[in-house]
Amino acid sequence: MASEIVINEKIALEVDIWNLGILFFEMIFGHSPLKGKNIKSIMINIKIHNLINDKPVSKEWKNLIEKMLESNLYKRLKITDIFEHDFIKKFNKKKE
Repeated sequence: MASEIVINEKIALEVDIWNLGILFFEMIFGHSPLKGKNIKSIMINIKIHNLINDKPVSKEWKNLIEKMLESNLYKRLKITDIFEHDFIKKFNKKKE
């Protein structure tokens, strides 16, 4: 759940960026970035933005995920920002 869902804010397209960030995180780490003993504790971790980062990753990757999982939906990356992010751009270089 994106933070705006947890706090009953208006849901916008940015929720999809949150979900994509969760998927990216789970693909790298093999678990959710927001853990808890029960749904209530998970929701608290979402509200306070308590992300679990238990493996070493590049600064660029960490920056991308943190910006995709920004709890303030107005500060969260837009899809165009993701494609322009340094982590993604290094994989999109055209072969000469």
